[in-house]
Amino acid sequence: RDGNFDAIVLAKAGVDRLKLDVSDLHSFEFDPTEFIPAPAQGVLACQIRSRDTDLINILRKLHYEAVAELVNVERKVLNLFEGGCQLPLGAHCVRTETGVRLYAIMAKDYNGEATSVVIDAPNTEGLPERAVEALKKKAAH
Repeated sequence: RDGNFDAIVLAKAGVDRLKLDVSDLHSFEFDPTEFIPAPAQGVLACQIRSRDTDLINILRKLHYEAVAELVNVERKVLNLFEGGCQLPLGAHCVRTETGVRLYAIMAKDYNGEATSVVIDAPNTEGLPERAVEALKKKAAH
């Protein structure tokens, strides 16, 4: 609060969870369709023993297939680029009235210019592949 910073980026979920009062600070919520997050950003994953059927049944209640389908698109984009946490790539998939929309952005490196695409489709089938192809094509020009 002493002003010795240019900007601070915090996760809204964390600020809310910690009940931090930031009313005296200028805050801005990034639009994920403009400031495209890393693939599967904010999604929780659990790894458990395959034989722990009681826990499997409990966790099934938390699994939301509609979200998983969108997250799988984002993760597939990352996988098709054979990327990990160090790849400057963003992917955000959402449902629309007519199907799904994928926002994707990538740079060759952290200092490079970013290339982005927005692709609409009736469903998620083949969507990651289309996005990767479009990003590669656009980056080549």
